[in-house]
Amino acid sequence: MVEEVRAIVKIFRRSPKKNDAILQTYVKRELGKELNLVLECRTRWNSLFNMLSRFLQLRSAVQKAMIDMKEVKMQISQLYKTSFQLSSLLSLQLRLCVGVTRISSPLKRL
Repeated sequence: MVEEVRAIVKIFRRSPKKNDAILQTYVKRELGKELNLVLECRTRWNSLFNMLSRFLQLRSAVQKAMIDMKEVKMQISQLYKTSFQLSSLLSLQLRLCVGVTRISSPLKRL
């Protein structure tokens, strides 16, 4: 699950065009302000929490943006050697993501 989220975040973080023109259109429409996806830094223990919680916050905008990006499947398979699509993040995996962020949130306050 984390690898799939990380792959999606990298797509939008590496391409200003995809982030600004496609993703931020949906983010502004849904939330009224710009919010970017957060990529984890493996040396920071709470950055995984930050990445997952922001992904969950923006997941409907990400889903709509990825539908608009027809070449995403090809890019991901080239970059990560998979044929991953956002729809493959099963509801079980999303529930796991929600659970991880809920469990981790008290630790972030420390």
